[in-house]
Amino acid sequence: MTKFRHHLRRVERKQFAYLNQPKTIRLQNAERINDFRQDVWGEFIRSISQDDIRLYPESDLLYQKIGNIYDISTSKILIGAGSDQIIRCVIETFVEPDTCVITSDPCFAMFEVYSIIYQGKLVKIPYYGYYIDIDMIIDSINNETNLVIISNPNSPVGDAITEEKIISLCRVAAKYDVTVVIDEAYIEFSQYRSVIPLINQFSNLVVLRTFSKAWGSAGVRCGYAVSSVENIELMKKTVPMVDLSALTIKWISCILDHDWLMYDYVKEVKENKQWALNHFGYNHEVHDTDCNWIYVNMRHIGKSQFTNYSFCYLNPDYAYRFSTLPWRKEDEEWIRLCIPTNLQLLQNMIILK
Repeated sequence: MTKFRHHLRRVERKQFAYLNQPKTIRLQNAERINDFRQDVWGEFIRSISQDDIRLYPESDLLYQKIGNIYDISTSKILIGAGSDQIIRCVIETFVEPDTCVITSDPCFAMFEVYSIIYQGKLVKIPYYGYYIDIDMIIDSINNETNLVIISNPNSPVGDAITEEKIISLCRVAAKYDVTVVIDEAYIEFSQYRSVIPLINQFSNLVVLRTFSKAWGSAGVRCGYAVSSVENIELMKKTVPMVDLSALTIKWISCILDHDWLMYDYVKEVKENKQWALNHFGYNHEVHDTDCNWIYVNMRHIGKSQFTNYSFCYLNPDYAYRFSTLPWRKEDEEWIRLCIPTNLQLLQNMIILK
């Protein structure tokens, strides 16, 4: 075998079987299940030209539209091909070999993958019951720490951290010159607001956002970071020369012009999630989250409230993910059930036997 970076042997990448089930409705990936409105989709299709295929794309307009959302300069924004690319960029920028990266356990898988690739020492802080132990994360910061990276709300658990706790985290981290990264992939579904305004208070804060979840556009791969001008300039040194396709830029620009789509989608998901909690909660132990899914414990199957003689099961034509959770016991089978906006589709998840 030729020479290679031997530490890469430590990287574990999981492949899931549901990727080979194209006819199955996927309710485990927090994707948008329902189609976009035809008038918006048609507007996007009409905007496409051969130039979008022949020429290198220009993203200046997209930068400006995102800057307008938060009333910030485009020099404080970095757009990339999904949150994955931005996470890689952050870790490549701020983590030196043999320095510590602090995160939660469990955490978004790519935090660990990129930390190993760039030879950081991953410090995973276990959960305290249903919630991330943010105080233990704060107490773990020391002179060997270069980065703290957590999701808020957190995936895969779904809990959320208050702004006050994040402020405390940033203050302690600043004393050690440590960068704090808050991945807000699911913030639109949360009870808490984004902490992007805090970048004006803390120069060590980087906030990540994505168009994959509440904006329903996982397939075009677009995410971005918001931070100080100095941090963004450093991060830009690590990105590809061209990282977004012209079609991605046009689609994201289109849905930003129709931002009510996102607000309506989030509202419908929250309403249907409450329906799911009420109905699954009759038969099963359920756990709510600050994301667009709930957890259902399939260990106990009880009588459904739909009839007084039927039992409630999950439809096998839908894809679910069985999850290992911090509070899970050996005899429990928790599934992560992502909520669609179509109530009929949600009702069809249930089979009465």
